[in-house]
Amino acid sequence: MKLRNKNVIVIALVVSFVLTTFASVFAWDQDAKTAYEEQMKKWRADSVALAQKKAAALVQNKGAVVKKAYNSGNSYYKKG
Repeated sequence: MKLRNKNVIVIALVVSFVLTTFASVFAWDQDAKTAYEEQMKKWRADSVALAQKKAAALVQNKGAVVKKAYNSGNSYYKKG
């Protein structure tokens, strides 16, 4: 009977050790997840800002692009 009680105590100690180890791993995992989410938010915001900047530049240069395409089309038309 005493041997059985010692086994129960050893098993309880092993289980408590494993649970405390996993608790710290889960805490690290949560920190990593939070850092990842913050980096993704920053990346998305930077991507949107860059896309808006490129779109604004295209709108600004639209007149020059349209004029160039129009003149190019006219020259091809004149050449036949």
